[in-house]
Amino acid sequence: MGTSFSTLLQYVSQSSITQLFLFITVFFIYGWYNLDNDVRIMINTRNNRSLIAFLLSATSPLYTILLFTSVPALLVAKLVSVFDLLIGGMDIEKHIDYGTAFISPSKMLNRFFGYLILLGPAAIITIFASVSFYINVFLYRMPWGTIMDATTDWTSHTSLRQTTIPKLAPISHHIFTSFLNISYRTALFIIFIAEIFIGIILFFLFVGNVFYIRLANNSANIAAAGNFRTILFLSLLTFHILSLIELRWALKKWDHSSRLTMYIAVATMEMAFLNGYMWIAAVNHSWGLNYQPFLVIFVNTFIRGIMIAIVIAIRWNIAEMSHPTRTRDATEIYDATADLDNDADHDDDAPTIYEMRRDIFT
Repeated sequence: MGTSFSTLLQYVSQSSITQLFLFITVFFIYGWYNLDNDVRIMINTRNNRSLIAFLLSATSPLYTILLFTSVPALLVAKLVSVFDLLIGGMDIEKHIDYGTAFISPSKMLNRFFGYLILLGPAAIITIFASVSFYINVFLYRMPWGTIMDATTDWTSHTSLRQTTIPKLAPISHHIFTSFLNISYRTALFIIFIAEIFIGIILFFLFVGNVFYIRLANNSANIAAAGNFRTILFLSLLTFHILSLIELRWALKKWDHSSRLTMYIAVATMEMAFLNGYMWIAAVNHSWGLNYQPFLVIFVNTFIRGIMIAIVIAIRWNIAEMSHPTRTRDATEIYDATADLDNDADHDDDAPTIYEMRRDIFT
């Protein structure tokens, strides 16, 4: 019984669901840009560093590229190997059935406890995050915009970003302006059209997988793996449509940089899922490596990586355009002491200060 239960914990509770959930939460909901700023504040990064120190530091662009490409791809490969093993089908059910066989003769009851352990870490994170949200917002009256900010320690309720540092332009912005002679609006429109075709491909994959399950219902493993892929395609298609809506509003309004965050997250995870499946298809053989999937990984990472990098540059550009670059004094806007018209009747000599446009999401 001990061996069975330890096997259950090894293959179920240590699955990549929690790790993937944590990656999405930190990297996209909290924001890779906020994470980079927090690291710069904590380590007091200097701008006049050597090239070696720049490439090997905690804020190195090489690490950022790996966080966008290899890290989510390997997490997805781990998820796929558990839930959708290309040879054996729904491998997770085998581990749950084996690890919970000692609980009761009922397979349904055993699977209930098995999936409860599987989803337990994600549930614990959600519950504690909700409690923390309630404490910070309702008890400590923290603004909604700062509840996700990093703090100096666990008991602190003061945002780490009280110290302001200048937001540097991403490297993709310098590369785009150096090698391309088109506007950001044109580039975003081209990406929008390309993503529409990718959404159509996802739709046909979803419909084709549904019919595949209907035709392959004689095999339990294939049907179980097909159900996982159906849920996967449906989730990716849903978020892809939402990201297209946000892209459309960004093209139309060009006001909030946060509209592009969902697209960056969805495109990154779509690239990661394709690379994860291709990695499994390349190495999951007893006779050696299959090299064709590696070509798919390279092409997919190159194309989607360029698109994501351009959108990151566009996001920074929108954020910079939506607020003034420096704070001007009121007398610089309107000189209250100057007598503009001696014959005019001045009822109020106080200067009129207009609220400048800013991005409330940044």
